[in-house]
Amino acid sequence: MKFPNAYKGIKKIHLAELLMILCTVLAIASLFVLAWNNVDLQNVTEEALAESSISKGAAGTAAGLSLASGLLIIVAFILELVGVINGMKDDDNFKYALAAIGMGIVLNVLKSVLKSDFLDDWANTGNNIFSYLATWYILTAIVNLAEKLFNNDVKELAKKTRIIVSCTYIFSVVANAVAALIGSSATVVTILGVAALVIEIVSYLLFLRALSQGKKMLAQ
Repeated sequence: MKFPNAYKGIKKIHLAELLMILCTVLAIASLFVLAWNNVDLQNVTEEALAESSISKGAAGTAAGLSLASGLLIIVAFILELVGVINGMKDDDNFKYALAAIGMGIVLNVLKSVLKSDFLDDWANTGNNIFSYLATWYILTAIVNLAEKLFNNDVKELAKKTRIIVSCTYIFSVVANAVAALIGSSATVVTILGVAALVIEIVSYLLFLRALSQGKKMLAQ
């Protein structure tokens, strides 16, 4: 094994991404339980739950699923952070990914401390940018490592994934800009939103595949 640190890092990042999928599934399941019991998903508060017809068992199930999702998000984030720190010992692009993740943490801290609607919008935009950059640099690290190991298949997969991830981010920015200009209720915005979601799913699956193939490559 030529790059053991990068192997450990990508293995942890891959696991973190899989946990994020599980987080999403649990969160959706929690919302489904609430919606099934006629709870207004736009106003999920203790008062709203008390006024609804939801049973204690269903409310407990929804709360448990939501809590599990939240805890897994924390575990996934820690795994990704540790994975990037491991990987930077073998490739400098992991350092840039770590810097992007760090900037995202700073924005979230500022958002929680200052509590401003204006800052929330900018923080969310910044988080999207830094998340994109972290993904870009992780994929770039895989490209570099594949070059050093003369693995053209993994190199081309990671490069193609970088392009699609970039296109996904640009498309998302355009869709948000259109929504801001013409209003979120317009049909075209709905179509753009669905298209953006489909592209995002495709790019995410490719990212997972690139991580998986990178992990296999480095394990040899």
